[in-house]
Amino acid sequence: MSSAGSLRRLGAEHPFAADTVLALAVLAVSVTVAADAPGTLPAPDALGGVVLTAACAALVLRRRRPVAVWVLVLVCALVSITLDGARSPVLPAAMVAVYSLVVRLRPRRGLVVVLVSVAALVAAAGAAVGWRSPLLYTATAWTGLAGALGAAVGGHRAVLAAAENRAREAEGSREQEAQRRVVEERLRIAQDLHDVVAHHIAVIGVQAGVVQHLLRSDPARAEVAAGHVRAASEEVIAEMGAVLRVLRARDEGSATDPAPGLAQVDTLVESARRAGLRVVLSSTGRPFALAPVVDLTAYRVVQESLTNAAKHGDGEVHLTIGHREHSVVVEAANHVAPGEVASGTGYGLVGMRERVDAVGGTVEAGVRPGGKVFHVRAELPATPSDGDRGRA
Repeated sequence: MSSAGSLRRLGAEHPFAADTVLALAVLAVSVTVAADAPGTLPAPDALGGVVLTAACAALVLRRRRPVAVWVLVLVCALVSITLDGARSPVLPAAMVAVYSLVVRLRPRRGLVVVLVSVAALVAAAGAAVGWRSPLLYTATAWTGLAGALGAAVGGHRAVLAAAENRAREAEGSREQEAQRRVVEERLRIAQDLHDVVAHHIAVIGVQAGVVQHLLRSDPARAEVAAGHVRAASEEVIAEMGAVLRVLRARDEGSATDPAPGLAQVDTLVESARRAGLRVVLSSTGRPFALAPVVDLTAYRVVQESLTNAAKHGDGEVHLTIGHREHSVVVEAANHVAPGEVASGTGYGLVGMRERVDAVGGTVEAGVRPGGKVFHVRAELPATPSDGDRGRA
């Protein structure tokens, strides 16, 4: 098996040399069969030898020009049978030519080649030596065998090629899927970083302005505001560390802290109030447990709404969380500060829309008629169980 495999690899690497060796081997076999021996017919004449040599020489090009080689060898076989009758030695070359063509064709076309070859050889043999000559049966059997062998090898090669193509396509699909997941993960991480940082940076910005404004007129209040700046900076550092721990834990396989949800909204609101934002929080309906991804999305909507209110509002925001039978609705409304333009197209709002859309929810963000109130409304699908309702 290893020797045969080595020969196949050698032939694939040096096809011209391999076909030259094959042509010489066919010529040697043909000459040996046709040579004088006890009980055999005389060898073919000189013209028959030229025809045999031409047929075997054509086999050198059997890979590059299989159709032309088949036609030429078949013509040589017909001429040889006509000249030498049953003594014709070209049949081995004809078998190789038929095999070389059939192995490259589809089954139906290969069958046509075999039938044409058999018909031509049988017709030539019948006309030259009679319709009862054993040459008819010999030509039919060996040509059919060459065609069957070519069809079998060609089918095997087609199956192997199809399997290799499927393997390459599957590998390409896996690579594309991996790349798509990498892109999605990068977008998700970018959204998380924005949500974590933007809120606290907004708080720091507002309190830094308060410090600057009160530093001389009311140092005590300025000191309180400076404390809020420090607390916000510590919180953003802590949350950034949590995000990095999550990323690191995915590689190490360790457990991580649970993602934030609506249960942490009070802490978020308190942080915004310490930053000077007046938050009016209200809740409707009975709270119930949400799926983790929906809970996190609702928390991020609240966080982004408070951040926008701190950046562009007049200092007050009305926040409502409504628990309905099959959804949770988060609404936030704040007056737009003088000189601010609330378009609802910032990167934070884009991330909010992507998050809400990913869980099958809807979100509306924009300025109400009149141009003075910016309103955010996100509805997230949620179907709590009866047990969840009972625990609420």
